[in-house]
Amino acid sequence: MPEPALLESAVRRTGAPLCVGIDPVRNRLPAGDDLQVVRDFGLRLVDQLAELVPAVKIQSACYERFGPAGMKVRDELASHANNAGLIVVLDAKRGDIGVSSEHYAASAFARPAAPAHWITISPYLGADGMQPFLEQGAAFALVRTSNPGGTALQTLQLNDGRTVAHAVADMVHELGEAHLDDECHWSRLGAVVGATHATEIAELRARMPKQWFLMPGVGAQGGSASDVAEAFVGGMGVLVNASRSIIYADDPVQAAQALIQSLREVSSL
Repeated sequence: MPEPALLESAVRRTGAPLCVGIDPVRNRLPAGDDLQVVRDFGLRLVDQLAELVPAVKIQSACYERFGPAGMKVRDELASHANNAGLIVVLDAKRGDIGVSSEHYAASAFARPAAPAHWITISPYLGADGMQPFLEQGAAFALVRTSNPGGTALQTLQLNDGRTVAHAVADMVHELGEAHLDDECHWSRLGAVVGATHATEIAELRARMPKQWFLMPGVGAQGGSASDVAEAFVGGMGVLVNASRSIIYADDPVQAAQALIQSLREVSSL
């Protein structure tokens, strides 16, 4: 089953448009061997949440910092999540010229040890830099990020009246049209749209009607379930990402369940 249809199926099966971000920060974890603690933390989260949510997002930087051994742990976590029936989003924010993007895409999708379904990518080098990822898998392009610093660039006004974020959204929509899933109306090219910019979501959804939105910012960054309501299309098309508010909670399962219930109310799932 192609990635967009697989994602929709997983969201419908769980009734939970929620992706849990596994972003292990060492100083927030128990004492012990650094990499072993990080490894056990991720595997335990997958085991706890696999029946509740459709997807996990693995923050590659948290593993790459440990070098080859860390990459091996990241790949093990991806395999474990995949075997548990979860959609795996590799949060690596890759972006380069086409030939280099082919290598990055192969690293994410072609190696049996790293079974990602989606990857986050930067659209800054244009359509030819994104194309290789869509030929090998599926990708979420950064359109309107949740971090405060992104606003300085993404809201700049262009001569035609659009913002930079609007121009990127239009490019993502245009390129995505060539990569629509035959089994559903969604594209293999999705968009990262921060829940922290609630007033802009309706406009971005209008510009990208066939993109799955990966939406960070709910929870620790201050966004709420109600902020993403206008991104849903018939209850679908949204994968809210929550990391710190779930993975560092005293009870991650309870924290995930509470957010899932709020998302069901705004999505009509």
